[in-house]
Amino acid sequence: MKSIDQIQAWFNDDELRKRIESDFRKKPYVFSTIFQAVTPFCIISLGCDQVGRYSIVYSLDYRFQEILSEDFANKLIRNIYKFTSGEIEASVKIGSLNNDCINTFKQLIEDVNTELYHKIITVEKHDID
Repeated sequence: MKSIDQIQAWFNDDELRKRIESDFRKKPYVFSTIFQAVTPFCIISLGCDQVGRYSIVYSLDYRFQEILSEDFANKLIRNIYKFTSGEIEASVKIGSLNNDCINTFKQLIEDVNTELYHKIITVEKHDID
């Protein structure tokens, strides 16, 4: 989440500084996804299979570079791989590079009020003097 926080903190747009974090351990009958973070530009999930192997799956919005800018898009991708190198590298998967994260984000914003395992996080904007 640190990479997402760092990138989100640069945006003037309040919506781009928000994400929805979902703790699926609090949702009955969901076993494979443990935790998920959804922004308008990406979805990152932590999961575990039936054998106990953990995985990190990320999906990007098809407008990813338009939303973030090319520089921030490149930085996010590099950081995902930087923080997940070594033993965990084989567990990092691409879910989709053509996702509609904006619609997923909007749907979850509506669900926050009725599904208590979701919460909205707003990253503070960097102060630039």
